[in-house]
Amino acid sequence: MRCEICILEEKEAKYRCKICGRKVCDEHYIKGLEICKICDMTLCYICRRRFAVAVCAICGRPVCEKDSIRRGLIRICDLCLQQQREEQLRDQQ
Repeated sequence: MRCEICILEEKEAKYRCKICGRKVCDEHYIKGLEICKICDMTLCYICRRRFAVAVCAICGRPVCEKDSIRRGLIRICDLCLQQQREEQLRDQQ
């Protein structure tokens, strides 16, 4: 069985991603998380459990709906919002 991510190379699939079910090789599997690298790239940066729906307009990290807010057509992650609030408090003092 071939890795479903390796298109041109014929690497043997040894693992199955617990999120998407892809069969993948050593190179495309994260053993500690038991997921493939594709799923890893699409998970929310903050919670690492839910899939991202957008990238933060400030830092560019992938974020899910729960860990970000929507402002018009953009999303801002909770980490950047917290940093903005802290900066505003410092500016007020």
